[in-house]
Amino acid sequence: AVYIAGALTFSSTIIVVKLLSDKKDLNSLYGKISVGFLLVQDLVAILILIFLAGAGAGLGSGDASVSPLLSALITIGGGIILFLIMWWLGRKVLPRIFDKIARSEELLFLMSLAWLFLVAAAVSKIGFSIEIAGFLAGLALANSSERFQIAGRVSSLRDFFILIFFVILGSTVAVSNIS
Repeated sequence: AVYIAGALTFSSTIIVVKLLSDKKDLNSLYGKISVGFLLVQDLVAILILIFLAGAGAGLGSGDASVSPLLSALITIGGGIILFLIMWWLGRKVLPRIFDKIARSEELLFLMSLAWLFLVAAAVSKIGFSIEIAGFLAGLALANSSERFQIAGRVSSLRDFFILIFFVILGSTVAVSNIS
C-alpha cells in the first residue's frame, strides 16, 4: 500500500513545467511554488528509487550474510555520495568547462548531451538506474551559467523523448489484467 501510495503521489514534473511554460506562468507565484514542490517530490522519488535499488540488490544477491536493510542503507549512502559528487562537479568543474565552450551553441548542445550520456554510463556501471543518472546530470548542469541556452537547445529533443516515454509507458499497460 505504501509503494502504491508513493507512486500515485508523485506528479510528472516535466509535464507540469511544460504546461506552465506554454501558459507563460512559469515565473508566476503559483508556478514557482508548483515547480519547487515538484522538485522536492523528485528528490524524494530519487531517494525512494535508490532505496528500492538497494533493497532489491540485497534480496536478489542470494547472500544470506547481507540483509536487505543493510544493502539498502549502503546503496543510499552511495547515492548520497554520488549526489554530493555531482553537486560539487556542477559547482566547481562544469561551469569552467561550459564557459569555455559557450561560444558555439552547437558545441554547447553536444557537450550537454555528452555529459548526460557520460553520467548515465557511469551511474549505470555503479548499479543505479538511468533515471537517477538523468536527474544527477541535470542537477550538475543546472548550476551552469549557460543553463538557459542549454534548455533552449534541448527543448525539442526533450519533447521528442517525452513522447517516446509515454508511448512506451502506454504500450506496457497490461489490458488483460484490468478486470
